[in-house]
Amino acid sequence: MLKICGATLLAIVLSVGIAQARMMVAHPHKHLGACADGMTKAACICGAKGHSQVCKAGQWCHGFEGACRA
Repeated sequence: MLKICGATLLAIVLSVGIAQARMMVAHPHKHLGACADGMTKAACICGAKGHSQVCKAGQWCHGFEGACRA
């Protein structure tokens, strides 16, 4: 009985891990927060849902345009 429970638990953990890995490949910037207008201190997403860009630290975020500039 213990072997069956262990094997079932292992199968569930592996399937959840594979699903999470696929999600991170499909949406690599999902964990980034939104930028405020102005100079950024860390990597973030600048702009609205339709027009957005990933800004690196030290770039200026123009939220209305959804653009980052050095």
